[in-house]
Amino acid sequence: MIGFACFGACGPLGAATGAVFAALFADLVWWPWSFWVLSIVCVVVMLIAYIILPNEAVVTPELKGGQRPMFDYWGSVTGVFGLVLINFALNQAPLVTWANPYIGTLLGVGCLSMVAFFLVELYGTDYPLIPIRGLSKDSYFALICIIAGWASHGVWAYYLYLFLEHLRGHSALLTSAETSPVAITGVFFAFSTVYLIKHFGVSVVMLLSMTLFALGSLLLATMPLYQTYWAQTFISVLIMPGAMNLSYPTANILLSSSLPKEKQGIAASLVSTLVNYSISCGLGVAGTIDRYSIGRVARERGIRGNPAPLSDVSRTTHEIRLVGLRNAYWFATGLGGLGVLVAGAFVVVVERRKRRRDRVGGL
Repeated sequence: MIGFACFGACGPLGAATGAVFAALFADLVWWPWSFWVLSIVCVVVMLIAYIILPNEAVVTPELKGGQRPMFDYWGSVTGVFGLVLINFALNQAPLVTWANPYIGTLLGVGCLSMVAFFLVELYGTDYPLIPIRGLSKDSYFALICIIAGWASHGVWAYYLYLFLEHLRGHSALLTSAETSPVAITGVFFAFSTVYLIKHFGVSVVMLLSMTLFALGSLLLATMPLYQTYWAQTFISVLIMPGAMNLSYPTANILLSSSLPKEKQGIAASLVSTLVNYSISCGLGVAGTIDRYSIGRVARERGIRGNPAPLSDVSRTTHEIRLVGLRNAYWFATGLGGLGVLVAGAFVVVVERRKRRRDRVGGL
């Protein structure tokens, strides 16, 4: 559990540090240097990891009369193919609009591929890539919460930077300073997870996490454009790391406990995959909401062409772009609210299970 907490604490620390260095490059040097330096650091870390990490042999358990598990090729092909097509369609749609025929076609093919993936995992292989049958009901609660919560978080983070830089006119360095409190509260929430889970249980901690996801987005959805940073923006920045660093270790614990020891690595990889995939897909849907909202308001005002270019800093353009941003944040708030409902149902299920167990024990 402490290992999960340490891993979670690295997220906000890395985000705050990366934002500061990226802002320094953007303001003082040349913005592409942020990507060049990141690539260099990754290469250095890769070499250090190759030297330091032990090269331990992995013992694969033998199953079914001494046979070793076979790699799930069909599951890999159908799953990756489907996920890529769905993600591409959702993120390309805000750029070319849903009126373009290939967007709907790719989305449909991707969904069919995912249906094929689940059929393969359930009936087409003895060694599934994701052991769907082995996951408990608690695991499904956790996965739905992860999808809803982290999709909400992706919208929160992306549009927060747009709001501060493009609508309030803050520099990249000032914006990184305004978001830097996530490093402090992120570490606090990460290590408080150990205490909270021990004293309140994973279901309550997951509910708290989803509540923070919803509240963090709600604060920005209702935030006035010219309000002081120290009001809703600051509070949202303070609490959102709690949503991230309470949900991630909790989901890992739930999934790991539902699978045998040799498959617990699958549980961790599944949670990490869903975290990143949900962020991307959530942003794609929010981008569609943003674009169509801006287009609708522009048409109502008789504006043609590009209604809100980034180079235009006029008050009218800010008002138009603010509508799209707010609608994206309301979408994020709805995702967080969905997570709250699912986590609340999870709490009810766990409490009923406890009472039933207590009655059986008392007989």
